[in-house]
Amino acid sequence: MLFAALVVAAATVFLQAGSRAWFFADEWAMADQVRSTKGIFHPYNGHLSVLILSLYRVLLGTFGFETYLPYRIAGVASFVSVGAAMYALVRREVGAVAAVVAGAVVLWPRGVSIEPGGLNHSLAALGAVVCAAGLVAPGRRRDLAVAGGLAFALASAGGGVAVAAAAIVHSVLTRARRQRWIAVVVPAAAWLVWYAVAVDEDSAAADLRPGLIELARVAARESIRSFSSITLGNRVGGAVVALVVLAVLVVRLRRGPAAAAGTVGWLVGLYVWWFGLAWSRWLFLDERTFRYEFTSSVLILLALLPSRRRVGDVDPVAAVIDRLVPERVVSAVRSRWAAPVALVLVSVALVPTVRSDAQAWGDLYADLAVGTRNQVASVSFGPDAVPDDVVLGFAIGSREAGTVRDLFDRFEPPSWSGDFDEYVQRTTSLREPFVSTLTCDPVRARAQVEVRPAGEALVIAPEDHAVSVEVGRFGEAPVRRTTLDAGDSVVVVMTRQVSAEPWTVRAEGACLAAR
Repeated sequence: MLFAALVVAAATVFLQAGSRAWFFADEWAMADQVRSTKGIFHPYNGHLSVLILSLYRVLLGTFGFETYLPYRIAGVASFVSVGAAMYALVRREVGAVAAVVAGAVVLWPRGVSIEPGGLNHSLAALGAVVCAAGLVAPGRRRDLAVAGGLAFALASAGGGVAVAAAAIVHSVLTRARRQRWIAVVVPAAAWLVWYAVAVDEDSAAADLRPGLIELARVAARESIRSFSSITLGNRVGGAVVALVVLAVLVVRLRRGPAAAAGTVGWLVGLYVWWFGLAWSRWLFLDERTFRYEFTSSVLILLALLPSRRRVGDVDPVAAVIDRLVPERVVSAVRSRWAAPVALVLVSVALVPTVRSDAQAWGDLYADLAVGTRNQVASVSFGPDAVPDDVVLGFAIGSREAGTVRDLFDRFEPPSWSGDFDEYVQRTTSLREPFVSTLTCDPVRARAQVEVRPAGEALVIAPEDHAVSVEVGRFGEAPVRRTTLDAGDSVVVVMTRQVSAEPWTVRAEGACLAAR
């Protein structure tokens, strides 16, 4: 019950933090790709991303671009489901104390960044946990979990390849039965066929890629560094975690390869994950990307799970703990109060830091959303405002203006698109002039002035009457932005826009100047 409350708290915090975010980068590219049903099965950034593309097709068909809330809910739900699944798996296989620690670490990671457009990585991690639930022991129902979890991961993102590597190594070391091999090979082979048929690598990018030895070195380095993902980015803590995993590996290897199959398999999966990133994202690995670290933390925690070749096998690590740790301590850990106390302590250590990180992420994406909305708003006034072939940049997935308008024709557009009054309120602001004592000379008064994008217009009302300040653009009828009392002044500030068309500021009887 306490862990369920922690899951709800995490979902609430992450939803609130992203409340001002909006469609960004990858989401525009995905929307463009899923305009046709067959686009769902095309590679997305080299991935088989059937699940997220299908989800976006459904959400776009239902809500369009009118509201972003359903997309944010999908992103947060997919993320917290990984922590909940990790808790359930570890609780069944190890115990409640270990479960609350593992679940909380996954649920409240350092540097959290939950963009709905990146939920495919959360789905791949969820598939890894489900696959691990099947690998830990033999049985027909476990085979189904392996097949389902692996297929789910492979259909989500490239991280599924790491899950496949872990499952293959595990099956080799445990001398798996035919049914288990079928559960592993069928999804993996289906993915390989899709990759061979659908993915056509950019030869120019391949020519720039480092050699295999360099890629292998980078993958080893990043795999080791990723252990700190479990300890809020602390490298000393990461080194301790690495030593613990190494000790677990040694103890299990002494019992034989089958006992160590899970640890070896998921560590191989961790290395394959980073090798794949080095292969496809070698230019960006120096940046600590949250989704890469998050997937690493899941794979590392799965490496600590016991692996049983036969029902009833005892984990050698548990046997060593029982032998070395005093019985009184073991009894305390197994008491009914141990897990709640552990959960409170871990939460106190994690939640304040991660909540701060989530808010910082939300503030950043809120700022980005303002610029994105402004660009989209200007595009909605048609090709006379922004020609079809104008590329809108990274924030809108490097789509052309004509493509964005096509998306609005295919799916529901934002309610404010094409509303010039809303556009003016969104893309202009008012501030006081730097000089407070300004007067308007009626001889120099003029009715209107043109202002370049990202420019400013100074408006000074005459001493004898008030004036209405109107703003126009794109051939639309000017709308009132503000009213100045007699003798007052204001500066109208225009935000930078994708369109080069100038603004028009009109104030009958006032003095105007532009810069």
